Amino acid sequence: MDILNDYYIGLLLLNPLVYQRNTATRMCDGVNYDPFCELDIPTAIFQGTLTLVKQVDNMYCLEYESRYKNEIIIKLDETNEYGIKLAYVKPFREVYKNTPKLLIKEEVENNYDMLCELLFNDEFYLSYSKLDKTTVPVIIDEDKMNIVREEYYDKHFRNKTYEKK
Repeated sequence: MDILNDYYIGLLLLNPLVYQRNTATRMCDGVNYDPFCELDIPTAIFQGTLTLVKQVDNMYCLEYESRYKNEIIIKLDETNEYGIKLAYVKPFREVYKNTPKLLIKEEVENNYDMLCELLFNDEFYLSYSKLDKTTVPVIIDEDKMNIVREEYYDKHFRNKTYEKK
C-alpha cells in the first residue's frame, strides 16, 4: 500500500530542560495529547514513548499527539517547544509487514463485534474516514513497536561503554 510509505514508528524522548507539564498538556474533549502524560519524568527522559509519525517533506507529524491535522511537526533529532524530541524513526513497513484490512472509520467505531475481531486477529488496519476523506493506519499490536526502541539503543548506546577512545 503506497499510503504506508509516508508512515514511520518514532521514538519520542522528553527533554527536561524544555518540558513544562502545564504547557505540554493540551486537552481536547477530555483527551490529554501530551505523549508523556502517563509516564514519570525519568522514564520519559530515558525510555521515551513510541508513536506513529507521518513524513511531511523533511519533517515528521506526530499523528497521535496532534489535536488536529499537522499540529505537531518536528524534525528528526530536534526538540520542539513542548519538550518533545523525535529521537529515531523506522519505516512503518519494516515493523508491520502484514497486508492490512481497509475499513471505514465510522463503521468500525460503532461495531463492537468488528472491533473485537480486529483486536484478536490483526496487528493494524487502515482506517478510511468518509468525513475527511483520509486513510490512516491504526496500530493494534503496540508491542511490535518496541523493536524501534531496541534498535535506537543498539545504534546509539550499547557497547559504547566498552569501546576504546
